[in-house]
Amino acid sequence: MTSQWQATFFDGSSAAGKAVMLTPGGESLSIKHMDNGEVVLWPYTDVHILYMSKNGLQIDLGLKGEPSVRLKITGSETVEMMKTVVQMPTKKSEWEQGAKVSAVLVAITLVLFLMIWQFERILPDLLPDSYVKSMGKAGADTIHSMYGQTCKSKDGNAALEKMLNRTMGKTALHTDIKLTVANSGMVNALALPDGYIIIFRGLIDKAGNAEEVAGVLAHEIGHVKHKHSLRGLARSLGLDIVLAMMGSGTSVDISGYLMNTSFSRSMESAADEASLKLLEEAGISAQPLSAFFSRLSTLGEPADSDEEDPPSDQGDEKNWALDQLEDLLNSAEEYLSTHPLPGDRAEMFAQAEWETGEAVLNADEWQALRNICGTPETDDSITD
Repeated sequence: MTSQWQATFFDGSSAAGKAVMLTPGGESLSIKHMDNGEVVLWPYTDVHILYMSKNGLQIDLGLKGEPSVRLKITGSETVEMMKTVVQMPTKKSEWEQGAKVSAVLVAITLVLFLMIWQFERILPDLLPDSYVKSMGKAGADTIHSMYGQTCKSKDGNAALEKMLNRTMGKTALHTDIKLTVANSGMVNALALPDGYIIIFRGLIDKAGNAEEVAGVLAHEIGHVKHKHSLRGLARSLGLDIVLAMMGSGTSVDISGYLMNTSFSRSMESAADEASLKLLEEAGISAQPLSAFFSRLSTLGEPADSDEEDPPSDQGDEKNWALDQLEDLLNSAEEYLSTHPLPGDRAEMFAQAEWETGEAVLNADEWQALRNICGTPETDDSITD
């Protein structure tokens, strides 16, 4: 006896279903409409499962090429027999497929968001050392050519090296520090990839003593320790760095970015913490660095190291005062443009106390460092 099952047929044009009788054949499923006796054959090769309930009480069948039609079969015994007699491949409904595609797209979006968010954190550790070295040297060379040649003098360089060794102590970093002085009146200092640190002559000119410069140096070493310059470049340039590294033909001039990229406050805080640890281990007081930051936060000193006397002509006094005010603003703005200063930083360094050792430099060495770019009267420096 041939098995038959009742089912409900939906033609897609009406929400109401029609009662039908299903009879499995050799190669097709016979569907007989109970209202008019019409018989339709669905080849098994064209039949697919649209939906199957988890409890096994319902199965919906569809027909290839007829997306609007559907057979609804209910009853556990009927569903099981239908699954046994009709060996059909499962085909997900468009809604299920769309839902899964949407879920995949959402997941990809979240992954991309996390990658972008973490990009600046992970990129420094992914870049090859050779690329970082060439990037650091190219950046340092370009900055020196644009903002001031490298200052060199026998005594000045000896004092600079002594300051670096004293500040570093036994601290080990992922790279050696390459410290130079740029012959520019700008009040600034920069940390570049591969351990390059450039101190501008203007900063030394405005420093009250060697300990202030050593404090700034310790801060820049903190940036090197945490690879902040690479993280800043990743934030500014994004995938351009990767494309340039892969030799895609993309040209990246990093000098402008290195000069103008402002470290985030979290980066500055991390560099502060590193500098405090360096200064404490070296026995260098943090009070001078506090004084330096305090001067900057109150707009600092004039940026040009060559002080001008007030004009004798009373009519020019107003213009002279305006020029001095502009220099005063520029001095602080130059440093603050790349090193944002939260208001409590100076206070934080002022409260840091520990046992200190001898002076970073003696009077003669400090004077030699101040003259590393040459004295105003006798330009006895050597510049590249």
